[in-house]
Amino acid sequence: MSRWFERDGSERLTIREHGNVPALLGVPFVAGGLFLGLVGLGAVTLANADEVPASVQPMLLVTGIVFGAVGAAVASGQRWATIDKTERAIVVETWMVLRLRVQVHRLDDHEVVTLDLEEGDSRRSNQFPVGLRSRDLRTLRLCTPATYEEARECAVTIADHTGLPLEDLTTARA
Repeated sequence: MSRWFERDGSERLTIREHGNVPALLGVPFVAGGLFLGLVGLGAVTLANADEVPASVQPMLLVTGIVFGAVGAAVASGQRWATIDKTERAIVVETWMVLRLRVQVHRLDDHEVVTLDLEEGDSRRSNQFPVGLRSRDLRTLRLCTPATYEEARECAVTIADHTGLPLEDLTTARA
């Protein structure tokens, strides 16, 4: 079984994007941002507060917001999608140490497993998103490997689990 998947019996397949490392790396940024923001608001006073000009407080608040936003962006990169054949449901969870968001989709609303190519540029490598396309032509992205081989394994596993056909949309391999 690939690093992307966990099976809970034969009826549930969980696809995980990112691990706990990004969440743990983001937590200190969120904590630092919160602290700087509280200092900027005056809710927390520093030992040398009388030596710090009042004009610094708004800058601390802005810095705290930036640090907190960066930490949240890094930490919230965890996404789990569980396909449950018994319940005929797909549950997509977004995590940042704690679960932040849960979306539930009906498996029966989806018709095909898709494997696509998003070409990178000078700052980003190619990605191969794998998802489920619904009847209204929306695609629910389940995983986004950086290599075709990993993406193909992900797509085949999902297609085998759901019984849906696989459509390879990559131009290089179609």
